[in-house]
Amino acid sequence: MKKLISVILLSAMLLTACGKKDTSVETAATAATEGTSVYAEYIPQDDFGQMLIGEKISEFVDDGAVPEILTGERAETLESAVRNIRINNSRFALPMMVDSLPEGFEVEYDMSTVEVYEDTGFALYYGEVYFQKELCADASIILKEGAEEKYGIIVCLTAISNQCKWNFDGIEFSNDRDKITEKFGEPTFTTDIVGSYDTDNLIYISDSGTMIIFWQTINAVFCMNFNFDNVIENASLVEYVPYDDFDDMIEIPELSGEPREFDFNMIFEDDCIIIGNDKYPANVKISDFSEDIKLFDYSTNKEYKENPDYIQDTYLFMYKGREVGLVGTIRKKDEKPEEADVISWMFMSMNSYPFTASAMGVPLDKVLEVKKFYIGYEEEPAENGFYRYKGIAENEDDKFSCFIMMKDGLALINAIPYTVDPKAYDEFVNSQ
Repeated sequence: MKKLISVILLSAMLLTACGKKDTSVETAATAATEGTSVYAEYIPQDDFGQMLIGEKISEFVDDGAVPEILTGERAETLESAVRNIRINNSRFALPMMVDSLPEGFEVEYDMSTVEVYEDTGFALYYGEVYFQKELCADASIILKEGAEEKYGIIVCLTAISNQCKWNFDGIEFSNDRDKITEKFGEPTFTTDIVGSYDTDNLIYISDSGTMIIFWQTINAVFCMNFNFDNVIENASLVEYVPYDDFDDMIEIPELSGEPREFDFNMIFEDDCIIIGNDKYPANVKISDFSEDIKLFDYSTNKEYKENPDYIQDTYLFMYKGREVGLVGTIRKKDEKPEEADVISWMFMSMNSYPFTASAMGVPLDKVLEVKKFYIGYEEEPAENGFYRYKGIAENEDDKFSCFIMMKDGLALINAIPYTVDPKAYDEFVNSQ
């Protein structure tokens, strides 16, 4: 349906512009009108959208805050942007019919989360957007009472980089304040939405029924648009683009062989850490990361608790737009952040990675099998579920105290230089 309507509307516009009055023009115009009427009965009218945006704003605005609602050109810029959202390369335009989703995407309604708007004939549902059966975004959907689910109107999308690759009209990182404010100006207001992060999130609200939130600590964007006048036209903007970013990745060997101990000197090997087609030693300098890896400030410029002469930085790191986990780095106080060495890798959500990955020779989707092949682990309390391996590594330049900690869905690789924390190294050696 969506492809048919797109072709009809485009044909009608092009033929009308040429000024021709033949039968094909009349047919196209009639078809466009009929296509519009098919959807029209499922689209809210009048001030329904304004009522909804007012209600939703109240959920995010702090008590006593007086947000400056965007109008005029700034509102138009925001309205245009929310109609150019990319998820896993394909284009979305809000608000849009479920029936207009790009190829490979589908919505699942959560029927237990309904908000009925009395006397309007419409209700709001929460749901999830799946791409090829994998969760990629959360959604809010307006559905007319008694209508088929395909006629629901997606009014809100929340995209997080641990579930999808997203792009909001050219914005790829929600903490890139300079780029965000260059495009949209200063935010309507800032607030700590989640309540557990000590950061200000950028919020933009327009008088046309659009609200955007850029999260500062996690790479996520919240997009909402209640301008129902654009539902039909938005169907023609939707575009499917193949999500082939991770084709032809390196194959990771399966775990096999006789039980053995970890060789911690592997931290120096170029393939100690494999992420997609990238390979690194565990103690890589962050300046040596490829252009496919982006670092996202998480907790920076912190004095290293074991040695006040050093600074520790922690970053969210992403590979080709997808969240991988956290990396911790160490540097002297007079060194720049980009000169730091990585001392820890924390891999999270490993079972949902769209790319192959391994650490210390262990495929990250097989961490539960490690105990079958590697001996010498310490079992954490049962309620924690962690198991830990400790060791040391040495080369001609330095000595390292190391540990590996794993559980289902998480793997942590630490390699601390002796020059930074000699106590940890000595304690392990003396315990043997």
